[in-house]
Amino acid sequence: LADAVTVIVDSLDALSQKYANTESQLVYYTQLRALIPLLRSCLAYVIYVLVASLVVRQLDFTASLAEYGPRVAKSIGIFFLARVVVALVNLFVDRAMAKDRGGTEAQSQRRLTIAPIVKSLSSYVVFFGAFILILKAMSFDPMPIVAGAGLVGLVFGLGAQPLINDMVSGFFILFESIYLVGDYIETG
Repeated sequence: LADAVTVIVDSLDALSQKYANTESQLVYYTQLRALIPLLRSCLAYVIYVLVASLVVRQLDFTASLAEYGPRVAKSIGIFFLARVVVALVNLFVDRAMAKDRGGTEAQSQRRLTIAPIVKSLSSYVVFFGAFILILKAMSFDPMPIVAGAGLVGLVFGLGAQPLINDMVSGFFILFESIYLVGDYIETG
């Protein structure tokens, strides 16, 4: 069954490549093709987990473990969707902050400097949300963890005050265009 899913995914991939053109939305597909092996793996794992869940359900002493099969399958799906969202956000950030978008060289450098920060921040937000959704899918209450993360963040924030000062100074350097990507500086 997993091999059949692999054949179906590869066939759909080949059809998408054949009919992709620059005028349609399938132009994004060429950028997102790197996720095809992950899709194959996730679908195979979902099939393995669900089949194992059906087998475990048939045995009396392990039947209670069968309820975790659909939960694990849902978690795999959440993980894959999170990867897709991160790839889409990275694609849109790259397109929005493209170097050849016009403007001056300084504006282009500013976009090239800020783009990795936006990508990194958005991927952290998406993966944190996916982690919370996976905990919820596994029937854990994520709210104590979220509250604990907030408290730990506050403690680290107070303890790492010099680091936070350096980060704020770095953001001012970026936003005031003191140094940008491609600039060279000399120090004492």
